[in-house]
Amino acid sequence: MNVILALRREAFFMRRGRQSEIPAYQKIEGALLASMEAGELQPGDALPSERDLAKRYGVSLMTARHAVLALQNAGRVHRRPRAGTYVAPPRIQFNRLSGLTEQLSEHGVRMRSKVLTFEFCENEPHVNAQLVLPTDARVVKIQRLRIGGEEPFAIETCYVSAEAFPELRREHAEKKSLFATVAEQYGHPLNYADEEIDATTASARQAVLLGIRRDAPLLRIRQLIHASDGLPIIYGLGFYRPELHTVYVRRVR
Repeated sequence: MNVILALRREAFFMRRGRQSEIPAYQKIEGALLASMEAGELQPGDALPSERDLAKRYGVSLMTARHAVLALQNAGRVHRRPRAGTYVAPPRIQFNRLSGLTEQLSEHGVRMRSKVLTFEFCENEPHVNAQLVLPTDARVVKIQRLRIGGEEPFAIETCYVSAEAFPELRREHAEKKSLFATVAEQYGHPLNYADEEIDATTASARQAVLLGIRRDAPLLRIRQLIHASDGLPIIYGLGFYRPELHTVYVRRVR
């Protein structure tokens, strides 16, 4: 069903039920959530403006704004400066070792990557040390902008041994999960990752790529991924929009 027709239908029933105890902003919030769950509003789609919502539901602009803010606080939508409010992709959960492509596909969201850098490097001593390679060994550097639906949400840089993956090409990084390529094409199923997580702020370049303001907060994750034989196979550095990602931690004593 057309999303505008769906929202108008909901507005009609909302006007009829004005005596209900449910606050008006929650009805608007519920109608928008229902449209998202039904696939009428997809990740990356623009929401109607607050003024349009207020007119459609016969409420004040403040009430419509309250509904949108509730969705924003729940992580279901996000605002783009001077561009409007858009449906957010599903939140990525870092409590299991899986690629972004795999996680988003589970939610029915199309994942794509824009390769920013694909090159062979010979002077990466820190990376070589992480991957337990000789200091002069060549590594493949792959930097990608990760996009779910139409929403850019992460910048990831991954390094692998050039000797261990001699046939790795740019098109692999563009069209397929790196995790799947490593496991299926080269026979290195991934087992676990050691990670360091901290907070940082967006550089000018990162802000442009991710569609956020400069100095906006970002999650920074350094990741060393090990194959099933225990050998480190991928070293990664990622910058993630915090409103679209969740980190779960279990501590034991």
